[in-house]
Amino acid sequence: MHARRNVCKSETVNNFKENLSSDLKQQAEALGRSFAGTTLTAIHSSPLERAFLTAKALQTTQPNFVSLETSPLLREQSFGVGEGQSYDVQKESHLSFEEHVAQGKYIQAYNRSDRYPGGESLNDVARRAETVVEDIMLPYMRQAAKEGIRDMHIVFVSHGIFIAELISALACQGGKKPNPIEFRHLKNTGWTLVTANMTVGD
Repeated sequence: MHARRNVCKSETVNNFKENLSSDLKQQAEALGRSFAGTTLTAIHSSPLERAFLTAKALQTTQPNFVSLETSPLLREQSFGVGEGQSYDVQKESHLSFEEHVAQGKYIQAYNRSDRYPGGESLNDVARRAETVVEDIMLPYMRQAAKEGIRDMHIVFVSHGIFIAELISALACQGGKKPNPIEFRHLKNTGWTLVTANMTVGD
């Protein structure tokens, strides 16, 4: 699930200090109500407030208690010194990404390995996503396969870029190699259903 963030008047790279406005809280609560009829096994959330409040809205509408755990692994991509900076600067072809940043010009990364000082590259985010798949997702799947559970619903509440990398990392477990950009279609407070099957011994 994609936790919506407030949109500032000026376009920024990111801003982890944003939280849910009254309007966005109402949307989170509506999302929770829409899942009230779906029995959730567990909820995992980014610790950022906008994600946690969305996760909490899901938890409170469940008829029975559902565990809610937060993990820094589910945070959005960190942009380091680029946090909160405008990124609508025109790229200069004769400058590298690092040279743009050194001059205080915050642009979008040229490739998946570029990162702002103190921040993460997309490749770094992908490695975090792979850890979530290995350490959190796959144990649930193994449990379901071992116990013959056919309908286990695990919710992950995170943010756009990370969600795309997470779906891609999970798809790779099935032998596919999708481009994470394919999964950056989520609307704010939107969600994607990913169905996965595992046989005992995988």
